[in-house]
Amino acid sequence: SEVPARAAKASRPPSPYRCAVSAAPALMAEAAAAAATATATSAAAAAATAEEPAAAHREPSTAVEMDYSSLSSWMAPEAAIAALMSGEMASPPAPSDASDAPKEGESSWKLWAGRRAGEKDYVFGDFSRGMFSQAKDLIRDNKHKMADVALQARESFEKSVASRAEDLLEAEGKASPSGTAAVPKESSFSEETKAERWWCLACQAAHKGHTPAREPLERPEDARGCLEVRLLSLGSSEEPLSHAGGRPAIEPVCQFALEGKTTGALRLPKAEGEEGDADEAACTNEARFYFKEVVGSDLRVHLWDRGDTRFGLGFEDQTFCGGAFVPLSTIIQMGSRSLSDQFSNESFDIKLKVKLLPLSMVRTKNKLEPCDATGAKQPSNQHGCVVLHLKLQLYGTPAKLRYAEPVLVASRTAVTGHISDVGGTLKAAAFTVTRAGRAADLAFLLVGLEKCRSDPLSLILLQLWWAWTALRAPAWAWPTMVAILLPVISWRSGGPPPSARDSLYVADEDDKGSIVERTQRAVAGAAKVQQNILQITDDLTGIVVPVEKVKFALTGEDPFTSAVFSGLVLIISVMAGISLQLLILFADWGLLRPIVWLLGGCLLMPQSCRQVLFNASLELSELQKKYAGDQLSRMASAMWLRVPDAVETSHLDLCLRYTLELVPQ
Repeated sequence: SEVPARAAKASRPPSPYRCAVSAAPALMAEAAAAAATATATSAAAAAATAEEPAAAHREPSTAVEMDYSSLSSWMAPEAAIAALMSGEMASPPAPSDASDAPKEGESSWKLWAGRRAGEKDYVFGDFSRGMFSQAKDLIRDNKHKMADVALQARESFEKSVASRAEDLLEAEGKASPSGTAAVPKESSFSEETKAERWWCLACQAAHKGHTPAREPLERPEDARGCLEVRLLSLGSSEEPLSHAGGRPAIEPVCQFALEGKTTGALRLPKAEGEEGDADEAACTNEARFYFKEVVGSDLRVHLWDRGDTRFGLGFEDQTFCGGAFVPLSTIIQMGSRSLSDQFSNESFDIKLKVKLLPLSMVRTKNKLEPCDATGAKQPSNQHGCVVLHLKLQLYGTPAKLRYAEPVLVASRTAVTGHISDVGGTLKAAAFTVTRAGRAADLAFLLVGLEKCRSDPLSLILLQLWWAWTALRAPAWAWPTMVAILLPVISWRSGGPPPSARDSLYVADEDDKGSIVERTQRAVAGAAKVQQNILQITDDLTGIVVPVEKVKFALTGEDPFTSAVFSGLVLIISVMAGISLQLLILFADWGLLRPIVWLLGGCLLMPQSCRQVLFNASLELSELQKKYAGDQLSRMASAMWLRVPDAVETSHLDLCLRYTLELVPQ
């Protein structure tokens, strides 16, 4: 029945498309398969969207758009469906040249379907693949737009809360008696929101290949160095790249970032004869960064699986294959052959094997954090590793860059909350208190001193050092002698003990046992953190309370307390004057230095000798209590404990002002 229709069209100009009625059943079968695939894809996308939060709004899609205005272009999917309904089947014309590579501006079934191998003519399944590719880009666009809207709403909320709080604090300061008050300048956005925004932009950039055209052509004026990174290998036979669940990566891509600047997707060079799409042909495995600071700057490494369908749909976190931080200062340290190179060399060239960490360690993180802050557990499956070739070129020696101005590195790295997030603020306060307690712990210096006192040779040298310092060294040399001893003690201690070092993951024992046992360990860990906070609070209270008692005694609100305190101050001042006069006399007689040397030498003796001296001092104390008594000291202690502190002082004042009134008799 189609023969007359074809004969009627014989007089028309020759069509660029060839009719192939025999292929109509195949296209009908493919159309049915495409409908089923589209239904399954929509269901999978809906389920994935419910599980995974939005990432970010991505850049415009780089998918190849076909030009249907010219007769020499391939037929559009809509035209193919119309031709099928009218009884005609469009088939791509044979290429005019012998090359299978599409020319610039030319479209083909191969490009539209996203195939990376085979001929550019129509192959069964191209229609389904092309429709899925278009739907995939649409889903990713919508997901990124939804994420962008969610982040904008979050930023608007935080900005409004910060602005309102600043206005209230400023109004309260103006209403204060002094007329002014320090109004803290609250950041408009929290650090978590800023990090989330940056991560979304990084995920968006990972969908586009990195090319040298995206790198700056000229050196910035404020740059202090240049870092060239080359991707040598992705995984190995012993440590292959894999997802968090252990599934091997199909087509891994890498991304680098430094000082907020991110690259696109980097890939290893294709093997000879291996085909790839236009994006793969244009991208490279090298990247260049200009940086402004060495100390505190880290090269970030991100790996994704581009071959996973979820990556194309916009679910980057589910296809994450690991990440890592490479501090620039470690490149200088590991690339130096000697200690002098770390101060004088300006060029460093190393090959580095980087072990990849889970998503929770690098997502929205600026630095690696210990398990005490993150609670991270050892992953069951490792992500693998990558090998990088790093070339670091400094515009000045490392020693010169140490004091270069202006300083662009953050003055402090702190976990800060935001005024709009009460829970985050409390968490930041608890972490800071724990951090302060750990900073004040200098037990490793005592460990080093004990090692020096236990070793015979070190003990002799230590005693000689103390004898010369106490007996012969001039007074102006004492700080220098102490400064010489501190590095030696620190070196002998070996630094903080392994138990005091930070760990990236919690102990393996925390994952063992039943659910009840793991819950008990988790509760015990939380209780330990609370106990540490309470201990630090008690220590601070112990420092504040004596100051409050002295302040109360000086105010004169309690005449008896003030009189006793004044008498004690007078007695202490007289004793201090007598002690000072004795020191002067000892100095005139030449006995001050021998006395100091004798006391210091006793403290620097080994533990066994010090224990004998300690027992002797206890016996003398018991004899003193037996014959002289300790009544005076006990009376002074009882008096001191009864002096009101700030809480009791405030209580007395409020009672007198608001609740009590004397009734005349």
